[in-house]
Amino acid sequence: MLVFSLLLLPLACRLEGSSSGDETAGQSEATERAAGAEDQGRSGKSDGGRSSEGRSESRRKAAEKKRSGAGTGDLAARETAADERPAAGTESGARKRGKRKAQEKESDIPPPALTHVAPAEELSTEQIAAEVALLRKEREKLQAGVTRLVPDEPYILINTTLNRLSLKRGDEYLVRDAVVSTGSNTELIELNGTRRWFFSTPKGVHVVKRKMVAPIWVKPDWAFIEEGEPVPGAQAEARFEEGTLGKYALYFGNGYMIHGTLFQRFLGQSVTHGCVRVGDADLETVYQNAKVGTKIYIY
Repeated sequence: MLVFSLLLLPLACRLEGSSSGDETAGQSEATERAAGAEDQGRSGKSDGGRSSEGRSESRRKAAEKKRSGAGTGDLAARETAADERPAAGTESGARKRGKRKAQEKESDIPPPALTHVAPAEELSTEQIAAEVALLRKEREKLQAGVTRLVPDEPYILINTTLNRLSLKRGDEYLVRDAVVSTGSNTELIELNGTRRWFFSTPKGVHVVKRKMVAPIWVKPDWAFIEEGEPVPGAQAEARFEEGTLGKYALYFGNGYMIHGTLFQRFLGQSVTHGCVRVGDADLETVYQNAKVGTKIYIY
């Protein structure tokens, strides 16, 4: 028994040594694997860091490039907008260019030839003759236009400023600048203030509506009020007065007439109530040449 134990003792020692060696080897291998894993981890971490840094760098460059491109585009857009946008207080560039072209085009057109702009001493005899002929032709054209406007029948002209009357047939004067009296341009107000009258000869174009020999004046209300007399009835005898209007009367509406007068000394003055008073000789000519429908121009 003792001998068997002694025989087994070396075997047990070898087994124990082998087991320890295996454990040591296993521990060494585990240690080596852990170190390798740690190194690999550090290596991977380092590579990952570098990769991350590379990606960050790439993104940063891309962003800078994008910003640079955007800035360039914005600058170009701003420059374009600045070119298209008109400056403050001025026209747009396109309008200016168009206006400049129009001016250049107009400057290419030669001015019309006007011979009369040159002094007479610088013109030749032929040029002066041509100028005179042109002016005569223009005058004849204007005269023809005026002639078409002149009535063929007699017409009466009355100037209320100068108190003058003319009777014409075409360019012929039948009565020229006869001295007359026209409206006084004064106002009459009734005492109670209910009625008022303004005595003025009506301006404008009128026509003779009626002619009368030895006219009778039917006195209106203002004639009695002006004299301070009571106003009679419409058919009262005091309304009718003979001889006041002279030998003839030409009615042209609203109670207004061209007639004679008893007061020759007042001719040439603005003293009437709106009618036109004419001297006897001139009134005779007017009455004989005018007819119903004859135009009367009062100004």
